[in-house]
Amino acid sequence: RADHDSGNFFLADTAPRFAAEFSSELPPLADLESQLAVYTKKLSNDLEDLQINPNFSDGVESLYRDANIYLLLTMAIAMSPDESPVKSSAEPRILAAQKLAAVTNLKEAKAAYAELLAAEKLTGNPIVAWSKVAHLSPIMKKGLPAMSTEIKRLTRNEKTFTRPNNAEKVIGASAALAVIALGSRPNVAETLAPNEEALWQEYCDHLHAVALALNKTAHAVQEGTRSFADLTAAFHDVDATCNTTCHEKFGGTVTP
Repeated sequence: RADHDSGNFFLADTAPRFAAEFSSELPPLADLESQLAVYTKKLSNDLEDLQINPNFSDGVESLYRDANIYLLLTMAIAMSPDESPVKSSAEPRILAAQKLAAVTNLKEAKAAYAELLAAEKLTGNPIVAWSKVAHLSPIMKKGLPAMSTEIKRLTRNEKTFTRPNNAEKVIGASAALAVIALGSRPNVAETLAPNEEALWQEYCDHLHAVALALNKTAHAVQEGTRSFADLTAAFHDVDATCNTTCHEKFGGTVTP
């Protein structure tokens, strides 16, 4: 496989025990559908950048990141209790996005993206259970840090948060974070502690819980039923989980 699959996410022996009870609750369907559209556009931009980048191995990292996040968003919509037109095409979308997440040259990337767009009009077998569809390393190395940084920038003060579209961006990013946490539960084999399945899932469940709480709080602040202070407190819980626990206790990524 391509070199990007060789990076592992390290689960340190000193990682704490998390007490979060598993929940498969998802952010609102509208948030998930909006983020799927965002990542479809991101993939288009990634492909455009890749065509002018002289170094394929460097330029393709963003494509791998966004394709894997697209996979988890599609899986989440498929598992949503609410109806969505995406559900019927979820299986072909996932198959196409998996190809996109493993391309090794520009020709493959163009073909896989075209297949992904075509998959939106196809119908596949219904998806009835969560399963491992994405690779962990591109998401943990580039996806979560970018989302956390964006949320931090957009919530640095109340004036920034209330600027046009910023609240929607925070709502979308927090929804994606919750989905990533939920979708990463089956990926313990990609860590450097593959036997610590229970601990890994507890960590994912904790991140899912605080990201979901942030999403709900951002909605409430936008609606005027919660305070901006509540939002910053909710983001602090996410930031502490991603940056302190994840980076200091789980150790980051390892390259060969």
